[in-house]
Amino acid sequence: MKGCRPLSGVEVRRVLGSFSGWEEQRDRTLFLLGVTSGFRISELLSLRVRDVVRSKRVVKEIEVKRANMKGRHESRQIYLNRQAQQAILSLIHSMQQRGVWSHDSFLFKSRQGKNSPITRVRAYQILSTAFRHAGLSGKLGTHSMRKTFGNNVYEHMLNLVAKGVGVDAYRETAKALGHKSVASAENYLSFRNEHLRAAIDQFEVCL
Repeated sequence: MKGCRPLSGVEVRRVLGSFSGWEEQRDRTLFLLGVTSGFRISELLSLRVRDVVRSKRVVKEIEVKRANMKGRHESRQIYLNRQAQQAILSLIHSMQQRGVWSHDSFLFKSRQGKNSPITRVRAYQILSTAFRHAGLSGKLGTHSMRKTFGNNVYEHMLNLVAKGVGVDAYRETAKALGHKSVASAENYLSFRNEHLRAAIDQFEVCL
């Protein structure tokens, strides 16, 4: 959703504690994977069990095939941190216990139909409910997960720059998001205008 804002670390933790119901594990895993991988919602919903499990273990890097990616000519791989790996493992165990598991099963499986993922509309409804229960406000949607990921990557790169590490924060963020150009990352991070606001606030003191 255009204009969606990212979430702070505190807000992410509040949302993670706001899921409930029969598909609690599925919905929490969707959100956690969204904020730690930066995949678009359509890319997340395309994932199957076989994409995240190899030799009975959750993979350390997840790949979305180019056929399921927006405007790209190649697939993209993203590293999964330990928390995301554990969430996926817990979700698969839940699917096994309920007898809805196979290597071909969609990871974020709908209860409607034999084997299909939840729709993008349903994902939006699920997240909107969690955001509301967490007491969040502002323009939020499924794309807030990707915005959160991009913002976190950029913050980390800025910290490295401050320590004297020779990295280009925009370039590294563009790479993590799968953007083809640095300009795309700059536009994507346009919500980060706190320095501009601070400069404008100073005018009041100077005048």
